[in-house]
Amino acid sequence: GAAGKSDKSNEMTMNFLVPTEDSADDGTLIFPIGTFFRDKKQRSFSTEDAKLMVANFKNRVLGENRLPPVNREHKREAGKIGNIVDLWVAEDGVRGTIEGDMTGFDYISPEVRWSWDHPHETGKDEKPRTYRNVLMGAGATNYPFFLSQMQLNNEAGLLWTGSDWESVDSARDSDGGSMPSGGLDTNSHNRQEGTMELEELQTQLDEYTAKLETAGTELTASNEKLVAAGVDLVAANARVETLEGMIAAAKIAAEVSDSASDEDPDEELPDEFSDKVKEMEEDFTAKLAAITEDREKFSELYEKERQTRRLSEFSDKAKTFSFATEEEEFAQDLMLIEDADPELYGRWVTRLDAIAAQVESGELFAQNTVAGGDSDHTDPFEREVERVRVERFGTDSYETGYTQAMTIVQRDSPDLARRYAAK
Repeated sequence: GAAGKSDKSNEMTMNFLVPTEDSADDGTLIFPIGTFFRDKKQRSFSTEDAKLMVANFKNRVLGENRLPPVNREHKREAGKIGNIVDLWVAEDGVRGTIEGDMTGFDYISPEVRWSWDHPHETGKDEKPRTYRNVLMGAGATNYPFFLSQMQLNNEAGLLWTGSDWESVDSARDSDGGSMPSGGLDTNSHNRQEGTMELEELQTQLDEYTAKLETAGTELTASNEKLVAAGVDLVAANARVETLEGMIAAAKIAAEVSDSASDEDPDEELPDEFSDKVKEMEEDFTAKLAAITEDREKFSELYEKERQTRRLSEFSDKAKTFSFATEEEEFAQDLMLIEDADPELYGRWVTRLDAIAAQVESGELFAQNTVAGGDSDHTDPFEREVERVRVERFGTDSYETGYTQAMTIVQRDSPDLARRYAAK
């Protein structure tokens, strides 16, 4: 009976309204409205869900002439024993008419796809169209998931309160429109919770969609940069292909002209063709002349730059020789010697390198200074070099400082260097 159902309302796992014998709803209950648990997850089936399931059936989303089949104990391989030929929304859920031989089975168990992609229909985004709450079929069974309310014989209905079954008539109030605690009010609350859960899932989906759109924008920008980078390459290739095409066209024209002359030297080509060949030849000749001129200019610039680089290299070589006070003239002389006699130039450079090595080590020009001799007996050039070394390079090694100081004195006091070298 109804006793104790309020105390155990929190233990409810289902809340389904099953019509009684005097209800206007006939047929077989296919899917009840309410909240249930499956695989440890809660799911709610509302009136709106029921309307959508019936609409899918009426619109024949499974096929124009296809009805949801009824099989044995959900074993499709065993074949069907009937069909669901009609559906409608009732107070307790989706009800329908089943035709077929249900001998040996007392209950019906629905087979539903909560989300189903149609294999032949596409939406606006060119993706498979998705339908919700699609009744795919049912199984005639003796072990119904929704218990005895799914009876095929549609006996008088009861309301499951969480602890017992209660007649629907006794659960109605005086107006016959509402249910007591544990009845439709609780069911409505459960539906609201289900709606809130769906809204939360939709919010998460919107966030994920926004992230995908951001990633897509970044990918588009990257692709645009890649395309822009490829434009220059395409343009360069086009210029090469244009020149190659001109050359090929000229060759073809020449071959055609030669062939025509070989076949019949007295036969003249048509004026239109001859004019075209002549025009192509003149155009190609002009472009070839321009290219040749550019090549000559480039060759001239290249040779000038090469000579400049050679002079720079020889100037660097001249700087290594401390007694070469006129570095630019000395570098030009070295260039002339190399051009005239490379072998002689090699011998001279070898000797000059040996002299430069002695200068750097101070063995030739710094003997008195290294020995600590009387400054009155040293040459003015040596005294000046020593002064610059001490004042400007005192913290460096002696050989490094002496070499740097000698270079500076040669540059700033060329007369001292000449007189010193003449001794």
